[in-house]
Parts: sequence; structure tokens; C-alpha cells
Amino acid sequence: MTREQLVAHLRTLGLDEARELALSATLTKETWMGPFASGAVPPQGQAVPARSGVGPLPRIALSGLLPTSAPTPGPAGVGASAAHAEAPADLEVIGLLGEGGMGRVHLARQRSLGREVAVKTLKGDVADARAVAMLREEATTMGRLEHPNVVPVHAVGRDDAGRLVLVMKRVDGVSWHDLLRDPDHPRWQVLAPGAEDRLELHLDVLAQVANALHFAHSRGVVHRDVKPENVLLGEHGEVYLADWGIATAIGGDGSTAIVGTPTYMAPEMVMGDPSKIDARTDVFLLGATLHEVLTGAPPHAGETVHMVLLAAYDPAPLEYAPAVPRELCAIARQAMAKDPADRFPSALAFRRALDERRRRAGALALIRSARALLTELEERVGEPSETEKTFDTRLVECRFAFVQALRHWPESEDARTGLDAVLRLAVRNELERENVAAARSLLAELSVADRELADAVLDLEATLGARQRDVERLRALAADEDLRIGLRARMLVLGVIIAVGAVISYYFSFGPGAAAGIPSHADIIGIAGIFVLVVGGAGTLLRRHLLANAAGRRAAVLLACALLGLLSHRVIGAAHGVPTQAILAMDFVIMALVTGAASLVVPRVAWAAPIPLLGAGLTVLYPDSVAFVFSAVSVVGVFAVALLWLGGARSGDPPS
Repeated sequence: MTREQLVAHLRTLGLDEARELALSATLTKETWMGPFASGAVPPQGQAVPARSGVGPLPRIALSGLLPTSAPTPGPAGVGASAAHAEAPADLEVIGLLGEGGMGRVHLARQRSLGREVAVKTLKGDVADARAVAMLREEATTMGRLEHPNVVPVHAVGRDDAGRLVLVMKRVDGVSWHDLLRDPDHPRWQVLAPGAEDRLELHLDVLAQVANALHFAHSRGVVHRDVKPENVLLGEHGEVYLADWGIATAIGGDGSTAIVGTPTYMAPEMVMGDPSKIDARTDVFLLGATLHEVLTGAPPHAGETVHMVLLAAYDPAPLEYAPAVPRELCAIARQAMAKDPADRFPSALAFRRALDERRRRAGALALIRSARALLTELEERVGEPSETEKTFDTRLVECRFAFVQALRHWPESEDARTGLDAVLRLAVRNELERENVAAARSLLAELSVADRELADAVLDLEATLGARQRDVERLRALAADEDLRIGLRARMLVLGVIIAVGAVISYYFSFGPGAAAGIPSHADIIGIAGIFVLVVGGAGTLLRRHLLANAAGRRAAVLLACALLGLLSHRVIGAAHGVPTQAILAMDFVIMALVTGAASLVVPRVAWAAPIPLLGAGLTVLYPDSVAFVFSAVSVVGVFAVALLWLGGARSGDPPS
């Protein structure tokens, strides 16, 4: 049936826009009865046939406390009589318990048994033959359904004014609807003192309603008006499914009517074809009630009856907030499938689905606590770093709770989505700290790949890779300038130079060379050659250490240039007949320049540069002792350079 055909169908049944305005107020609160097809119920004024197997109704005297207006016509042969009026009244009406669109429920005291009962009667303005037939049918139906979750019927009959009376157990309780609408209702303190227990109470109530429906279905009866308003919760936790006024036999009786509460209706109820109504219709209503428990509102909505019925006939996909347990969402969706074949096959199957979910109470408690903690952690993201340790600890606790819940309940979609959420939060946390290994490890645990986070991990890896390459280049540069590398070999070479210089100084000061006086050109050239050979040999032996980095290579080149420069200078000076005193004095100048150049490798070596300059001055002042002065000052200068180089290497002085 298309929507256009449905609109035409509704108009055929008499539901036009003029009537729907008057009915709109009852969409969510009261059962609405659409127009009956011809022949479904005898018109007003005609007798209502007695149900097969049901005899004349007995008189139930109410001591005149109910209105005693003229009796409403009833079944043939049944009415008020003087004999009835004179009989003692067993029921004494105490007050009014409640009323609906068609009837009132009074509180009465049954004198013979000393108990309070509920007495249902019709309102005077609706007590026509159809209403009387429906109330009698409700009494008969409830009488046949002796079940702990169905309000017991004590008697059905007529009062002393001839009105139909249904006497039921008085339920000292509260409407489930009232509890759903009022979180501060006093009865909550009795039924579920802890706020976390309320959902479980709702599910327990719904399971007991499903029990009542399964029993009714086994007796061939469909309720057709399951909703929170029609469920009563007793003072001690009893659950009763009430208001069986529009219950019908499975398969219907051929009459055409749209009955029920529009905001809860199953699609087949809107068609008005009783042959389409079966146990799965009540399963839909169970799902609609569960939907209201989860969302706070029935599944269908609209401003007019037409709009609500159209929404019920072609329901939109059900949407639930992220906080609603996924397993319950799945149960509600399956129960409210548009095609009855896709629903739970029975109220018992629906209840078993609830039971399976409730058996996972431990896992559910873990999931609830973990989700609360996850919400707290999501709000704390970006707080100051001093809370990092606490944040990490709570993150581990949250993850552990979801993991434990999945261990006990591997099929839990709530636990799986919660674990994925905390893993994503952990990945972002590790990305913030640039811990790419941990982020990649956590990312691999997600049940559903997260492309955005995966790209973020790849970007971080690329950034850290580039940064690491920069660091390695800087480390290589630092190693090239590290004075500690090859330091022992350099100190050994300088020690050799000092030792050779000391021997030469002794030779010309106190040894055989002292008698010769001023050294000759051959002497100074030979001394330079000795230094070149000795230092060159030592350098060759230690070249792997001396040339290990750039700083070492510069130092080796500088030393080689100094020694070769001195040798070349002496050879050139001798060739030109320059006095040895002048050659040695200029050697000091060359040594001062070399010492200054050495400060490019070790900045503090520059402090040794004045020593050769001092030697040059002493050479001029004491020309006759030039050999001793040169040797002694050279030894002191090289020793100073060695000490300064060693100190610079140990302190990590950078090159200038």
C-alpha cells in the first residue's frame, strides 16, 4: 500500500481532517479507536450478543454510592429490579482511582472478604452498546488470562442501576508512565534507590510485560495497546499489564478498524485489517515501549492523526544517542522492523533477548563506568602537563575496563566501540607527545581502521624522520669538531715534540753543543729535519687516531705546515746567508702565527701565542745564548699548547 493509498484508506474508514483535529489531543496519552466497519458491533440501542459460553451477568450491588440514574440498556433480559435493589451491597465505593476516555476505575471495599478492590465502569456519555460490549469483552479476556502479570478479575456483573461492572484486584502501585516521566517520583526510592539501577528496573518491567503477552498469545489473544500507561508497578515490585479493552483474537474476526495508540502503532495496525494482527504486532509494541525507555518518547510523532498514522505505517529509521546501549538499540530496531517477518517471532524471543543482555550485568557495569571515565578523559584533553601522569593512569584504567568487558562479552558492540574510542584518544595522546611507536601500536588495536589517525601517524613519522636526519647531521658535525676524538694521540705527538725539544735544549746548553756557541746553519736545519722526521713518523703510526675527524685533520695539517714551514725557512735563510740568530728569531714569529692559527681549532690555545713572541725578544737580547733560548722557549711553548689543548678538549670548547 502506497502512502496515497493509505490516505485514501483512512478517509474510507471515516478519518477525515475535520475529525483528526478533535483526536489529536489523544495521540500519545489515550487509546484511540478508529471507526468500525459496518456490522463489527451492533449499533447503539441493539442488544449485544452474549459471548459463547457466557451466561447472564450477576448483580453486583454497590449500595447506591455510584450514580443511580436510569439503567443503561444491556443484554436482553438483564436490568435493574426491585429484588436486586433490596439485596445487601457487598461493595462500598470509597473513591475514584482514575479515569480514561471511556471508563472510570473506582476504589471499593468488599465487605464479605474485608479487602479493597478496583471497580471499572463506563462513563455515562459513552455507555452505548458498543462500549458495553467492549468492557464485557475485556472482562472475559482478562478472566481467561490468569497470569501473575495480568490484573486478576474477581467478578463481572451489573450494579444496582443495571450498569456493567468489572471488579478487579486493587493494585497499590504507580503507572510505569509516571515513573518514566518523573525522575523524582517518590516510588523510585522504593523500586530503584540508585540512579544506575533505573534502566535495569525498566528492562525487568518490560521482560515481565513480555511474559504476560507470551501467555496471552498462547491463549490466542493479542493486546494491541502495550505502552507504559497500561503497565502498573505494585508497591512490592509487582508488574501488571492492564487495559485489555481492545485485545482481540489472533487473526481477527473480519471487522475493519484502526485501534490502538497512534504514536506506538505497528504498520499493520494502521491498515485496519485484523487478519494481519498477530503476536508479532505486540512484539512491535514491546519494541516501541523499549524505544520510549531509551529515548523518553514513543517512536511516532506528528501534529495530526494523519501525520502520526502515516509515520507509523512507513516508519523512519530509528536513531539513538551515542550514550544509549548499542545492544538495546539493536533489540528495539529488530522488534520494530516494518516487516513482521523481520521481528522477533514471539514475545518470548523478545524477552530472551533482554535476558541475554541482562545476563551480562557485570560487563555492562564495566562499560558504564568506562564510558563515564572516557567522557571525563575527553574533557581533560589539553590540560597542563603536570596532570599527564594522572591522565595516563586513568587512560589505562578506562582501556582495561573495556577490555575486561569484552572478555566477558565478546559480542558487545558498546564495549567494542568504547574500546575503539579510548584507543583513538590514546593514539592522539601519544601523537601529542610524539611517541610514534606507541601511537602505531595502539592504532593497530582498533577494530575499525581510522584513516585520519593513520595519516597523522604517517605525518609524525615523516616529521620525526626528517628531524632525526637533521640531528644525525648535527651529531656528525659535532663529532667532526670533537676535540676529544684522537686527543690521546695528539698529546703523544706533542709529548714527542717536547721530549725532542728538551734533548736539543740540553745538548746546546749543557752538552757538546754548548762549546760550539752559536749553532750553525747546518745545526738548525738538522734540528728542524729531526723534528720533521720524528713527528712525521709518530704521525704516520698514529694517523688513524689523528685523522679521525675534521678537527684532528686540521690540527695535523697545521702541525705539518708549522714543521715544514720552519724547515723551509731555515733552508732559505741559510741559502741567503742570514745569521742563525735572525733565522731563529723569525722562527719564533712563525711559531706565534701557527699558535694563533691553532686557536681556530682550540680557542684557548691563543693564550700560548705570546710565548714564542717572548722567545723572539729574548733571542734579540741574548744572541749568544740563542740555541738555549730557542730550545727552552720552544719546549715551554709546546707544553703550554698541550695543556691548553687538553683543557679545551675536556671542557668541550667549541671551535671558533
